[in-house]
Amino acid sequence: MYREESQLPTIFYEYIDKIQNNLWFKFIRLLGMNDAEIQNITRNNSGLTEWKYQTLERWKTLLGHQTDAEYRQILEKTCNEIQRHQQSDVNLPPHLQNGVEISRKIYHFIDKHNGEQWKRLVHVRFNLPPSDISLLEQTYAEDFLELKYQTVLKYATFHGKTRSELPHYLEGIQPVMATDS
Repeated sequence: MYREESQLPTIFYEYIDKIQNNLWFKFIRLLGMNDAEIQNITRNNSGLTEWKYQTLERWKTLLGHQTDAEYRQILEKTCNEIQRHQQSDVNLPPHLQNGVEISRKIYHFIDKHNGEQWKRLVHVRFNLPPSDISLLEQTYAEDFLELKYQTVLKYATFHGKTRSELPHYLEGIQPVMATDS
């Protein structure tokens, strides 16, 4: 019996090329990878392309067996969600879907606050120590979206909130006006 060879490596490299570097973290979170998984891969691999490939390999393991067409469909729908800012209808297993929903809500909150409004929000509402803010800004200087995401996670930790509590907690944060200081 003939078995067709998987094209998954080619498919993965297609999306590695397709997704901008500054959107990669968002992409893999919306595929269902959690921050601990991402950090493990970050620490254990060198080279950006290799790291991205390893994140997709790990995601494949977390997702479970699918056909190449099913993997491609999930990757494409998630890519479209990022590029078009419209939620996709990807159905992931529950152990991944919960993380995706939380990440979507965090990114939705982040997307509502840009530039100076974000800076005021961090300084006025988050009440993080200046040293923590400075360290985050240094660490994520090249990736503003990831800086914002990590700042929200630091805010949660600093205020004793779990990641799953965070979306509800973020809903209660009042907007910052230009006159607030």
